[in-house]
Amino acid sequence: MKKYTLLAVLVVLTLTACNDANEENTPQTYTIDFEQVALNEEGRSWGQATNTKDDTDSYDIYSESLLGARFDTWRQETPWQVWLGWAFSNNTQTEYQSDYSHQYASPTGAYSGSKFAIYYHSVSVGSLYTPDIKFNSTVAPKSLMLNNSTTTVCYVKGEDSFSQWSNEDKTTLTITGYRGTTSTGNVEVIIAEGSTYISDWTKVDLTPLGEVNRIELKITSTDTGDWGMNAPAYICIDDIVYEK
Repeated sequence: MKKYTLLAVLVVLTLTACNDANEENTPQTYTIDFEQVALNEEGRSWGQATNTKDDTDSYDIYSESLLGARFDTWRQETPWQVWLGWAFSNNTQTEYQSDYSHQYASPTGAYSGSKFAIYYHSVSVGSLYTPDIKFNSTVAPKSLMLNNSTTTVCYVKGEDSFSQWSNEDKTTLTITGYRGTTSTGNVEVIIAEGSTYISDWTKVDLTPLGEVNRIELKITSTDTGDWGMNAPAYICIDDIVYEK
């Protein structure tokens, strides 16, 4: 009888150990929804000041860390609010604003909660810095939600007096995964083409990127001129889902 009891205990312990091992090996899912970001009185933020400058000593570097991911921004304190990288906002606007405050707005607000991120790749300093999302470890991106910014919508609709957009033009967002310096794959999304454009939050599948420790975003357009791209290089992002 003691032998059978001991055998039963060993079976239970083995099953428990197996279950514990399976739980440890099961990837956990994380969603970055930007609700933890502290916004200023205008409902905006560029992250936390790092009290450091870029290599040209021209830009102050800001950074926001959320759920194991880091979002960096290069910014100048000027009346023109010169920046590139990431901003965070709860602003909803549907029309062009003379003070250009619509660059921090989504035409439909956030996807979930009240806050979202805005990616911007400046033409003037885009060759120096490429904004990205840096992860603290290797992760498997699953999806994100994106929407055009109010800036892009106003430009495509011709409400921006500087717009040179035509029915033949197209703007594309390319999302590329990296593990170290090696590209793991990319996903392309046409955000505007001719008179059509993404007008509400849209889910983007990121599984083709595989396992990464960095995601790079880049906006390109056929609407270009002597100084580079004319079309706005903005996109709104919310609910980035990844596993690790």
